[in-house]
Amino acid sequence: MDQALERVAERRGGLEWNRNVVSGRIMTGSLGYYIRIEGSGPPVLLLHGFTGSHQSWDAVASNLSASYTVVRPDLPGHAASVVGKDQPWSMDTVVFSLFRLMRELGFPTFSCVGYSMGGRVALSMAVKAPARLECLVVESGSPGLQDESLRSLRMKEDNALADRMESIGLLSFVDEWGRKPLFATQEHLPESIKEHQRNIRLSHLVTGLAASLRHMGTGVQPPVWDHLAKMSVPTLLITGQSDPKFVDIARKMEGLMPNAVHREVEDAGHAVHLEQPNVYNQLLLAFLEQHAKRLPLSYNWTRGSLFENDEEQ
Repeated sequence: MDQALERVAERRGGLEWNRNVVSGRIMTGSLGYYIRIEGSGPPVLLLHGFTGSHQSWDAVASNLSASYTVVRPDLPGHAASVVGKDQPWSMDTVVFSLFRLMRELGFPTFSCVGYSMGGRVALSMAVKAPARLECLVVESGSPGLQDESLRSLRMKEDNALADRMESIGLLSFVDEWGRKPLFATQEHLPESIKEHQRNIRLSHLVTGLAASLRHMGTGVQPPVWDHLAKMSVPTLLITGQSDPKFVDIARKMEGLMPNAVHREVEDAGHAVHLEQPNVYNQLLLAFLEQHAKRLPLSYNWTRGSLFENDEEQ
């Protein structure tokens, strides 16, 4: 696998290979991504939540990389994936750029795992190009808001939050964000984990986080509820039992999706992968073992050449 990773770095400008890890910045269409690739086996794309980064998946990637090739981008507006202040982009822009990113890396098909905001992205990817996904794992994610009035209200709230963070600065915003009731169940976590999460949140630019809210927040995102009944991609929905809002959403999704299963994890809230990492990793590995295709190594790293004329641009 070392040679395969090295070949990716050699053929794709902006990437470096060092000690079994490929990392660097890639432009795909109008968006630039910082990515980290490690491991060996079928490709798995990990998508973090709002205020997270590729580092949010450190523990999960460590477990996956023994059997899978793990691709971890910083999503637009987060950490090293900087976006221009007046740059036009949307959820669809992100979805198609991620498909292009994976194809350029040599992965025409792959499994996708998304947490919270990343779960919204993953669901949108499954709607746009389901044949490209071998399976889907959504942790505490939502298909968006069906009701137009609720969507309009949420858009105003997201824009107000973006304005506020630009007004008070990153440090004050991070302090406020960490006190949200959504994260109350994380108080019991070891101080080292909480400090790691705080450092990740402090790694961003205020302008980037604000842009993320304005361009791909829940309020502005097109809902995908109406597409769920036709979504045949094998899907694992994971929620924490102490996160009733997203438990309810996942139950509704499971009832609509023909090939989905929902697992509720005890003693966990919104971030199951942080709060119950052993249970989360067991669920994830068992699902991937069942659904991720184990194609010949040469296929993964040679079929996905760079392309210029693709409908997903």
